[in-house]
Amino acid sequence: MAPKDDSAPEIESGGSSQGRMTQGTPISGRAISVTVSLFLIIGVLASLRIPYHRSVEGTHFPKALSQAKTIYLGLKMYAGDHDGRFPDGVRDANEAYSKLLELGYLPNKDTFHVHGSAWTPERLPRNDPEKKSLKAGQNHFAYVPKLSDTANPAFPLVVDGFVERRPGVYTADRKAKGGWGGGKFAVVVRVDGSGKVERLSEYESEPGTFGVFEKVDFNSRNASRQDLFAPAPNWLAPDQRPLNPRSRD
Repeated sequence: MAPKDDSAPEIESGGSSQGRMTQGTPISGRAISVTVSLFLIIGVLASLRIPYHRSVEGTHFPKALSQAKTIYLGLKMYAGDHDGRFPDGVRDANEAYSKLLELGYLPNKDTFHVHGSAWTPERLPRNDPEKKSLKAGQNHFAYVPKLSDTANPAFPLVVDGFVERRPGVYTADRKAKGGWGGGKFAVVVRVDGSGKVERLSEYESEPGTFGVFEKVDFNSRNASRQDLFAPAPNWLAPDQRPLNPRSRD
């Protein structure tokens, strides 16, 4: 499906350029565990350094981007201890991210809860008996499976949850799953750790639904913009479609 809107300004936060084709460097998870703790503590302060687009100034996007990048750090540590592979063999994003809690790469569930998201409609319980397992309603973020830290650095990895049963698609209905960004913006963190609040474009063939479109073939000057999450030659494989958060236990 083609995008209706050709313009796509972005809000950036750290990391390298999405077009750079260098490989990631495997690292030891335990070696940078302190980084995650610091990231959690200074998340709000870090978010203040994110350049604002005037249409999203004062919203929760910078905080959610900071949370997604913290999840990325947990995934990077996991990969460092698992031959460069991110969590695999999972049915949904909750199962993948629960591995980060189970193995101690992230300390608690707070990082996965986003205020105002239909994927996380209620506050986390104070006395949660299952602190190492993300249940339905406790995770906002989708996950792209079957990737490693040496995969194409521009591949998406941690992203805002989509419309239920429609990975890659967002809606303008803020009360619905996949509508947290109002059909305007979505948080995307890549394999190389770069993170952006991407502007969404409406699908011409299906008004009212939105996706992230960009040129994914960086070796071709004539490449057209395409769906970031759709399988394509030299891009994501069919079995690398994003996994949504869990809808029900």
